[in-house]
Amino acid sequence: MENGIVKVMDENGKEKEYKILFTFSDEETNENYVVYTDYSVNENGNINVYSNLYKETNSRTELLPVERMEIKKFIDEKLEEIKNDIINGRL
Repeated sequence: MENGIVKVMDENGKEKEYKILFTFSDEETNENYVVYTDYSVNENGNINVYSNLYKETNSRTELLPVERMEIKKFIDEKLEEIKNDIINGRL
């Protein structure tokens, strides 16, 4: 993860670049999370956004699924705040 970009391998083994929206750490568990997008749009007209737990090991970043419900809720709330800030001209 460098320069605001995270690179992810797709199901075909092709590397794809995504823009990092934000990262955060859970102080209780020392886990790190990344929220990112490729700006693609789903069938409802919404931009696709992805989130993962990540671990840095020897210049490699491993992305893991977000499993804790409180983290998923935090991410959803933060994305809603960002959306509202954009709509209201604060971002």
